[in-house]
Amino acid sequence: MKRTIITLLAAAALCVPLAGKEPEEFLLGAGFHFGSHTGDIEANLDIASRIGLNAGRDERLWNAVEWNKGEYIYGNFVEKAYTQAARRGLAMIFILAYGNRHYDNGNYPVRPETAEAFCRFAKHTARHFGDRAEFFQVWNEWEGSTSMPAQFKDTGTSEAYVKFLKQVAPRIRAAAPQARIVANSISSGDRCLDYYLKNGVLEYVDYLAMHTYNFADGPGRDTVDAFAARLEKIRTMIRAANGGRDFPVFITEMGIPTSTAPRVGRTEHQQAAQLAQILLVCRMFDFLRGFWWYDFQDDNIKPEFTESNYGLIRPDTTLKESAYVVADLSRLIRRGKFVRRLPVADRKLWLLQYELDGKDVLAAFHTYPEDDFKIVLENASETLPPVSVRHAGRAPLPRNWGYRDWLRKGQPEWGNRLSITVRDMPVLIEGDLSRVTVAEVEKRDFPRFAATPPPLPEPEFSVAALPVGASGGMTPVNGYRPLNNAGPRCPEFAAEFMVRYDARNLYLTAVVTDRSFFCDQPVEDAWTCDSIQVAVQSRAAGSDPGSWLEADAARTAKGAELYLRRFAIPETEALKPPVPEITVQEGKTVYKLTFPAEFLGMTGFARGDRLGLAFLVNDNDGSGRRGYLHWADGIGISKDPARFGLVELK
Repeated sequence: MKRTIITLLAAAALCVPLAGKEPEEFLLGAGFHFGSHTGDIEANLDIASRIGLNAGRDERLWNAVEWNKGEYIYGNFVEKAYTQAARRGLAMIFILAYGNRHYDNGNYPVRPETAEAFCRFAKHTARHFGDRAEFFQVWNEWEGSTSMPAQFKDTGTSEAYVKFLKQVAPRIRAAAPQARIVANSISSGDRCLDYYLKNGVLEYVDYLAMHTYNFADGPGRDTVDAFAARLEKIRTMIRAANGGRDFPVFITEMGIPTSTAPRVGRTEHQQAAQLAQILLVCRMFDFLRGFWWYDFQDDNIKPEFTESNYGLIRPDTTLKESAYVVADLSRLIRRGKFVRRLPVADRKLWLLQYELDGKDVLAAFHTYPEDDFKIVLENASETLPPVSVRHAGRAPLPRNWGYRDWLRKGQPEWGNRLSITVRDMPVLIEGDLSRVTVAEVEKRDFPRFAATPPPLPEPEFSVAALPVGASGGMTPVNGYRPLNNAGPRCPEFAAEFMVRYDARNLYLTAVVTDRSFFCDQPVEDAWTCDSIQVAVQSRAAGSDPGSWLEADAARTAKGAELYLRRFAIPETEALKPPVPEITVQEGKTVYKLTFPAEFLGMTGFARGDRLGLAFLVNDNDGSGRRGYLHWADGIGISKDPARFGLVELK
């Protein structure tokens, strides 16, 4: 009986952090790169404090610390950076990560001797920085292969990580008992989270960590609506694995680049507006305890390069619009309490109410790409003191209650009403809103831009699509891209395809020759196995050059499946992907896919239509993804429809 009681008590302890105490405030931070010797320490930390950040995140790279085998050297630059951060009260996450050239050629620390060497590094670093770091994070994007040598890409498994974590975490706790441990930042989908939850990770860490980038996910998936749905799913998964209880989660990276990169770059306004939306939505979820923007500072001055332009500030420390948004919202995000979401019929319109220092704060925005929303609020209080109104990042102005719709003749004066017009940048109203309700909502067509986006270049590759039933040959897929030092493709690995159409559907048939067929993953991760990936885009006049459909097809344990990775139009319940036909027989796999016109935002197909197309075939014989065949480009090494080929309907 005594043993049973002890076991039950130990199990109950899994639902709460294991070390230290919970921060009194929500942690609002950004990623630095002092560990890589970049940035002006004093200037960056001074700005971070002035805009209201109370947290930071930086890397302590094993390869940089143990430069000589068995010696741990941190350097004056790093020592100064972390000492200054601690003096400013920034709660720092130190990332302990990546391989070391002295051990297993820089591979993941999964072999016993390499794992033990990493444990020694982690223990030494935790002891050395224990008074300057509140959190130590065991790895960053393990399954995503971030910063790993090319020969080890796509080889990090969740199973290996959990085993590794169980070796490292106790060593860190022994070296820095007051510090808290953060799990690997998951960037590769919820399958990894599910494995962590079911295999004891909560016993070893104080916080789970997620990376929730979605800016490149396409229409309907690149919005704060999709972000909120993801958080709901994460919460549901945690509660299902943790006896109905929450467990603390950090979002250790999310970012939006202000680059000129086709289809994924954003303007400074777009970055700032979506950051404001993200921060406001984060506070709706109690299990979230911190959010770190990626990145604090741009890495370089390369407008076209996505990775250089995630920052809140420029390389010379000039603030972007997003930094002003953070400065404005930081007190609300850190100290405010979420109260309610005001009910409206349109779920893309967000009216979020908070309490901060005894005052009510209402934030209003919507997530449509265009349009205005007029929102009329009604106050049932007997006294109607003025409220302050501002856009996030701007100075507030006082507003008195009182409204008349003078554009419509004969409308009455409402002494207890207030009207605001909102778009993507949140409008914030502060004051006594305890008896405020929504009296009226009106959506108005009001495009932001009159100019059309630049056209896509003429494709390098083209293929004809014939009507269903027409005779014609297959098109070979000749391009090949090896991965993980796999070398040239096997002679037995080849593919060809053809495209057909009728008035309602586009049909793609692919025949893959391969010595063996292997797929042991669910369809959303089948790109790592034998499978195909297809991108299709309307090239009709007036179509959006930044929108396309992307799909993966594979024969999984469940049979033939199609996974829509990106939508050409916003996702709706009415759009159910047609089930593909996939047959595997005698060294050949035949894929038959159907794409209805409405999936591309089109009403039908006809002779003369032009479509963009990219097509690739993944190769995995059971020992990892070797490489892929490709026709055209734009979904393999980048997400860029400018590199798609052309399909002409004949």
